[in-house]
Amino acid sequence: MAGRPALKSALAIAAPVGIICAVSGCSKGRPGAERDAPRFVAERVRIVVLDDSLEVSGHYTFVAAPPGARAIPMLYPYPSDSLLGGATTIELALREQGGGWSPIAFAEKPRLPGARWLIPPVASDTFEVRTRYRQQRRADCLRYITTTTRTWGAPLTRARFEIVLPADAVDPCFSHDFERVDERAPYVYQARPFAGERDIVATWSRRE
Repeated sequence: MAGRPALKSALAIAAPVGIICAVSGCSKGRPGAERDAPRFVAERVRIVVLDDSLEVSGHYTFVAAPPGARAIPMLYPYPSDSLLGGATTIELALREQGGGWSPIAFAEKPRLPGARWLIPPVASDTFEVRTRYRQQRRADCLRYITTTTRTWGAPLTRARFEIVLPADAVDPCFSHDFERVDERAPYVYQARPFAGERDIVATWSRRE
């Protein structure tokens, strides 16, 4: 279904953000930055289509920097697309290995557009970050940035994406091989490994 005109049109109109990566280190150029920076290794994302917006919930796994490393700023870009509007982060939290979730600081960067995260030093070998943001939409389409994953220098070990479309959505067209187990389940695409060669994009029609 990837050759359907509606999807080609959505891809052609869209202007993806040229930012470092889906969850990216912003400490480049500082002495020792590579040693200090965590490494992004896996993601799980759920996109729910609401009446006039998208709600995106992301769960990301990192291999931590050495204990005692300083706090690391990261840039999380929102899709920049003529068919989508502004986005706002609702939740951002971090969990160390074996621990509970704790809120972490972030700041919206509308001119990018995106959110700047501040990852605190962690003591465990791995940690997880979860975030949730909402983005306005102007058409029956969605986009989630994955192409910037390549800037980490290696594929993710695993990635899973879920899309929940409205009940009256018909003829969905996806940029990846999404599958639906049954009528009540979301559309799912997963890969091991995942290199982020193109963004997650979907379009659909409405039942008359």
